Amino acid sequence: MSERYPDFQFQLLAINERGHSSDIPIAVEGRELPLLQDDSWSLAWDNWGATWRDVMVLDGENEIVGIMNLTGNSLGEAENRAELEALLLEAGGINP
Repeated sequence: MSERYPDFQFQLLAINERGHSSDIPIAVEGRELPLLQDDSWSLAWDNWGATWRDVMVLDGENEIVGIMNLTGNSLGEAENRAELEALLLEAGGINP
């Protein structure tokens, strides 16, 4: 993650919006990120109030501690990467 925190570990996964399962082959092609399919039983997107390209950062209790939408916050920009890193570290109990 960060050279300052070489032992810090976290998990990433994607949740595909309910009703878009036909796009799964495109979403996973050439990628290693685990992808879960939301469904009418789980309703993860609805329950979390998620929108397209949201990064939902959860703590160890699976509570949302931060949300960053990547549509307007490209990770190609250093300040946005730093903001996401800070959210992840905070969720892990580290105050940078």
